[in-house]
Amino acid sequence: MLLDARALSQVLKISERAVRMRAAAENWPCQTKPVRGGRAKVFALARLPAWVREAVLARQLAAVGAEEAGLRRADGEGEVA
Repeated sequence: MLLDARALSQVLKISERAVRMRAAAENWPCQTKPVRGGRAKVFALARLPAWVREAVLARQLAAVGAEEAGLRRADGEGEVA
């Protein structure tokens, strides 16, 4: 899974600039991909520091949990009579 600075900033709750600065300071491995206006760095989740991987996983699990909770309510499961 490849993540750009915007996606990481949303997960880590910091600015995109802060993500780019931290990635540069800590030498996070990255690739570049062509985007409108030039090139952008993307980061392979498997190669990011453990604390970043954990934050991304926690965010994904929270999203799945929220989605399942919404489905349960829509199906009427878990209703108390």
